[in-house]
Amino acid sequence: MKKMKVSCAAQIFSHTTAAVISYMAKSNATDITGTVVMATHAQDTAVILKFFDQLFDSFNGGSCRAPPGKILRSAVTKSSRHLLFWRDARENLEKMYFQQEGTQEKIIPPSLKNFQNNITCFKELTEELLGRGFSFYLPRTFNQDSLENYFAQVRQHRLRNNNPTPKQFGDTYKTLLIRKMVSTHSVGANCEETFDSSLLQLKDFLSTQAHNIEDQQYSTKFNSSDFILSKFNKRRIDTAAIGYVSDL
Repeated sequence: MKKMKVSCAAQIFSHTTAAVISYMAKSNATDITGTVVMATHAQDTAVILKFFDQLFDSFNGGSCRAPPGKILRSAVTKSSRHLLFWRDARENLEKMYFQQEGTQEKIIPPSLKNFQNNITCFKELTEELLGRGFSFYLPRTFNQDSLENYFAQVRQHRLRNNNPTPKQFGDTYKTLLIRKMVSTHSVGANCEETFDSSLLQLKDFLSTQAHNIEDQQYSTKFNSSDFILSKFNKRRIDTAAIGYVSDL
């Protein structure tokens, strides 16, 4: 079975691709033989590509300020456009189906239903968080890119070990912990580069200064090393951690 690179497929559903197709379809541009490069009805393709690009953006906001031309790739707030877009997007997804040429059969793949489920979950999450006093949240923090990048590095560690044994997985985990634990991106992975600190590096773990949690102001950025090092002697942690990962 031929494998599909999701990262490459997702690039087709982009704002740039939609804009180029729309421009070519409207301009009636021709090649050197005088043949129209792209038919006018290709604008329909541009519309669906732009729709899915915006849908991806609405689930992947990683900062409070949206990039230029990417209004939905930002934090979800009471005044942001996410809720309105999700309402309309769900209605559009419910009407979508695939139909093979020459047949009348309507096929609804799981991806369309899963997009609807994602919208429902994020709408409920938005209502819950904003109702509890949060002024915003970043939807990208709810994806599993960090975990996928980590498992991709585990598989790549022994050239190409897609099915490591428990012993191999443990050894690889310790090796990655010493070297860097996990990078922000894994070579050849389908997910985007991540910048969260949920998977700690050993270097950061050992170099973080201990301090009292009670003296900190509340922050939405959670760093588990702050909680660990505040309760235990740092020198003992250094010795124990290095001994663990090196099997001493």
